[in-house]
Parts: sequence; structure tokens; C-alpha cells
Amino acid sequence: MSVLNASHACELFIKASIATHHPLLIFKDAFNFSPDEANGLSLENIIAKGRSHDFANLPKIYWAVTGKSLNRPDLFEDMRQTRNALQHFVEPEHKDLSELTLRFIYEVVDPLINSDFGIHALEYYEDINDGYDYTVDQLIKHEIEFSMPSNFCEGEVSWDEALADVNATYREWFHGAFLKATGTPLKSENSTCPH
Repeated sequence: MSVLNASHACELFIKASIATHHPLLIFKDAFNFSPDEANGLSLENIIAKGRSHDFANLPKIYWAVTGKSLNRPDLFEDMRQTRNALQHFVEPEHKDLSELTLRFIYEVVDPLINSDFGIHALEYYEDINDGYDYTVDQLIKHEIEFSMPSNFCEGEVSWDEALADVNATYREWFHGAFLKATGTPLKSENSTCPH
């Protein structure tokens, strides 16, 4: 389900970004409506008769409308193929669906929603009351870059443990991203939360 849910979320966010430029641009048949029709371009008529762009074409439409490309088009395509396989009851070939979904959310969706809406995927964790320790730990483990909210704090897991096995480039990125998001340098990797 995570593959389908993440794909659907991405589809909705891309369409929302496109719609901020003009709502009719999300429909592939917007120009098939006729001024002679009784309801023409009324919202009711568009919803009843309109067809939005297919998931596969959304990166091209997004680029044409916004002038921006999605991050990791290769990952978008991998997710699209996996999504289609699952929707048609075919098991994808030897894939770690959890890692694929995690990478897709934080390497494709997160940059999109951060850039276009100023929000962070991390803030929409399933149960934010429990914190997002596990998610952040997995992002670090897989060396996945992600946007951090200004109140970012991992909580229970120590930075020292979380960053122990990552390469120096990722560790440097993490420290820089933390500073940029919170305005506070990560003073010690042993501290759990500097706030």
C-alpha cells in the first residue's frame, strides 16, 4: 500500500502545483470543451467530463507549466512501473518496496512540496505525536537527503548513533541542512536535541 499511497500523494501534489498556474492545465482534454455546450467550462461540466493527465505524463506537464523538473526522474519512473505492477496484481521484481517508497517520498515528493508549497514531508508523518525518530533514522541510514522544518529535532535517537555509519559527504550535508533549517549548529553528535 505504501507504493500506491506515495504515488497518489505525488500525483495530487504535482496536479496542485500545476493548478496554481491555471486549474484547466491539469486536464488533458480542456480544449475539447466547446463554447456551444450548455455548461461550457463550468466546474460541474469539467468535473463530469474532464480527464486529468496520466501519472506517467505529469513530470512533462509539470516542467512545461512551471519550468522546473522533478528530482530523480529515474526514481519517478521506477515508482510508476512498480505502482502499475501492483495495481495489476503483479509482484514487482526483487525490490525493497519500503526503501523505494522512502526514497520516492524524500527524493521526489519532498523537494517538490518544499519548493512549491513550503512544507516538509517529515511533518506529515503518520503519527507525529510519536515523533519521527524511526523515519529520520531510516533516512540517515540510507543516506537520503530531506528537507527539515525549522523545529527539526530527532528526539530519542542520538545523532552519534544515527550518523555513525554514513559517509563523510552525507554527514557534512546533514550538519549543513540542520544548521540551515534550525539556525543552530549541531554542537555534538551525542546530543539528542539542541532545542
